[in-house]
Amino acid sequence: MISMDLPLKNEVYWSTIPEQYCGLEFYKNSRDDVAQSPLIRADATFDRMVVKKMISDQQSKPVSCRVNILTRHYSAAMVCVCSVNFAESFTTTETMQVVHELIETPLKNPSGHGVMVVLRIASEKLGRLAHERISLVRDSLGLTYRFAVILDTGRNFYDIDDYFLWRLRHCQEGRSEDWRPCRPEHLANLPCLVIRTGAIRSGDTFPCSMRYYDMRAFYTVTQSRTILEQEIGNLYGYSAPMEALFIRPRCLVPSQVLPFFEDSDLPGRSLIMIPHLNCKWLQRQRPLLKPSSSSSEQSRYYREFLVSLSDMEALDTSGATRSHPRRMLLSGPKQIGKTGAVFQFLGLVQQFLKQQQEVQVLSVRDPRDSTEEAVSEFRTWPTYSTIKSQSMTTEQRDFSGVTRGDVVNVQFTQLTSHSSYHFCDTCNSYRMGSGQRNAFIYKLNGEEVMFFIPDDHLSKFFISVDSQGYLQSLVISDVADDGTINSPIFTPSRGRHDIALLNLHHTLEGVSHTHIVVVTKTDMDLYITKWTNHIIMVLPESAESQGFGVYRYWIKKFAEQNYRYEQSRKPDRSMWPFVAVMEDNCATWTMTKCAADNQKLRSEKGVSLYKVLCHMEKTPDVTKYAALYAAHWGMNMKHTHCFDRGYTSSLQLINVDLTKGVEFNRDRYLNDGLEFYKMVNFSGLTTCRFNIFQVQLRYLKSGGENAVLPEKVLPLSVYNPGDDTIGVNKLITMPDKTETLVLPVPSHYLLECFLYQGAADILFKTVDPAYPILQIDCYFSLGDRISTVSTLSQNIPKLEPDKKFGGLLLYFSAQRFNSQQLKNLNFVKGAKLCVIARDREQLREEILRLDLEEHWRFRFRDEFKTSSKDRPIYFLTGTHV
Repeated sequence: MISMDLPLKNEVYWSTIPEQYCGLEFYKNSRDDVAQSPLIRADATFDRMVVKKMISDQQSKPVSCRVNILTRHYSAAMVCVCSVNFAESFTTTETMQVVHELIETPLKNPSGHGVMVVLRIASEKLGRLAHERISLVRDSLGLTYRFAVILDTGRNFYDIDDYFLWRLRHCQEGRSEDWRPCRPEHLANLPCLVIRTGAIRSGDTFPCSMRYYDMRAFYTVTQSRTILEQEIGNLYGYSAPMEALFIRPRCLVPSQVLPFFEDSDLPGRSLIMIPHLNCKWLQRQRPLLKPSSSSSEQSRYYREFLVSLSDMEALDTSGATRSHPRRMLLSGPKQIGKTGAVFQFLGLVQQFLKQQQEVQVLSVRDPRDSTEEAVSEFRTWPTYSTIKSQSMTTEQRDFSGVTRGDVVNVQFTQLTSHSSYHFCDTCNSYRMGSGQRNAFIYKLNGEEVMFFIPDDHLSKFFISVDSQGYLQSLVISDVADDGTINSPIFTPSRGRHDIALLNLHHTLEGVSHTHIVVVTKTDMDLYITKWTNHIIMVLPESAESQGFGVYRYWIKKFAEQNYRYEQSRKPDRSMWPFVAVMEDNCATWTMTKCAADNQKLRSEKGVSLYKVLCHMEKTPDVTKYAALYAAHWGMNMKHTHCFDRGYTSSLQLINVDLTKGVEFNRDRYLNDGLEFYKMVNFSGLTTCRFNIFQVQLRYLKSGGENAVLPEKVLPLSVYNPGDDTIGVNKLITMPDKTETLVLPVPSHYLLECFLYQGAADILFKTVDPAYPILQIDCYFSLGDRISTVSTLSQNIPKLEPDKKFGGLLLYFSAQRFNSQQLKNLNFVKGAKLCVIARDREQLREEILRLDLEEHWRFRFRDEFKTSSKDRPIYFLTGTHV
């Protein structure tokens, strides 16, 4: 059966199993062998007689018509063999050849051995009728002892004449007097015409004496490709072992199925049969399917032009398919055999189940902690004054760039997050819901954000009676509310509607929560279809052309505006200011006690996301923190403090009240969260990372960063520059250069990759490593060989007076940074400057506004732009004099 709702990537082709085993290739090749007649033949004369009969007698059914005509043909052929020539006009040459060999072979063999002819008829009733008529004609012609006429219904023993039964018992060794044949192989060397009826019995083995397999009356074979393949495979695959002089049986088939055995793609030759009787064509007019089409091409063709009858029965009143979530399709080569198919299927299931019990997670390395002395004290909560007195971590990159080599396998737990492929009775109602989905519009920063909210979650939002399709706010808790989870959870996701870990039912232990999946309009339909009971937030159209930071940008904008609205709606109460922003590959959570002695011992146990959030929300003085983070998991990770001011991107609780002056950069593709973290701390706010909680990130091969970049253009794994097929110097070009490589990659992504890979060798090559590069109002990772200092414009007076810098990086400079502030900075002679602007005009304006030409020397050849196709970013480099 073909199920149209099975994704293409779930198909498994058993290409390693030779088609020769199944017989079809053998029969196809015989049609190209000019040295012998083909083993697959059609009887055009017989088919014309059937068509003529059907036209003259429109009440006749195709099946009964074919059986009746074929019975008369065999009867007439027996008469002709007995030298009554007038009967030749009532039969065909093909039938004459079959009957002649059936009758004459025993006379030519000293032992009286003969051939077997199998007449295939689907209906048992019609088969019995054919058996009676052919037996009657045989007896009337005096051929009673020449060959047996046997009816094979697939049940019990064969009803065989006493004479032929006596021959079998005496010619085959080890047969007792009460033995009776019940399988085709028992009829070896017996001249017989076997009328085989009923369903396909693929386990039977045919004897070497079988010469003909007549399917001209088997009308069903013209309708279903599966039945044809099973019949041929049954004939070939289960024949007795090949001997030196063994002759393969010949097949007589209806003319309609003969093109199936033609590899030629000549006009008019196509596979016109449906794959299975449980399917039907969607339309009469459709392109031809060539016999030489590959398995994947045939699959795509059938998916497009076929519909499963069971799928039609499963359609609800709205036309949507209600297929069973555990439905599977096992597809293999033509008639491989039930035993082999079952074992292959069980092997796939075993492998699948094993994979489902394991998850590939990223093992993060943090060498920063490895040289520090371990602490022995374990604390449950952070102390605000202690955390505030600590300094920020100096780590230079976000762990989102962890390489494939850092992947390890861990076991699933009962507290794991799941993708759309997870099904269980416990979370079925959580996934499917019980009502319809409602669409609302939310006005935000002059643009429209769409929300799709299922009926089960409408109570979590405030919607006025006269809202007219507009959403007022998301209901949030009070600070004093002792609810289970106060923070709404936002999960940005891109290109991962099927594999993103958005099923949080188990890891949240089934408690009530608010989970909002944030997507772009491009992905909207896929996520809505796959996650029918999830709240979906759809970003404005402008987000389509921006970086990954655009997700967190709009999440924070919405949370800030929603917080202000809820505070104004309940002015007498203090509202909960935190929102949780979590990545879509957070798989499992562990609670780790910090190192207890110099031997770096630690104890670790699995916990739920519910426990993690509840614990973090109950932190003393929690509203004084600007952001709370959970640590990343690593096999060799050792934190020296239970709490510090470190950063991770996977789970962050953001205080939208305290951080209202700090935004995520919506153009950033890399390190947008790390830049936000630094800007928050530069603003004098305090953040805290809970190293006692660690998240294991599932390794996802597709989506996310890969969903933005075109395939095979740049393997832009920014933290693995050695893997790039395009040199770093190709990422930028001179503005007026005509012959240049243009890359269909977002300009901001090229910029970030260039700064990481090329800053040390191109931009700041001559800078003394002892002097850091100063970045103002931004943070870019410039690689591991360059030390950097980031700060805000207003914090410049707080820098050490005698601090000297080896370079300056200005990115889309804010108006609050002016030439006077620049003059207060100390640079060594030969320091390098890099000014980045959106276009060439803005670049010129910045040079003039900051009066850079007074102390910096610029050359015409020091101006560059990214090698992007659309809206390149410009930057100018200079040298301090």
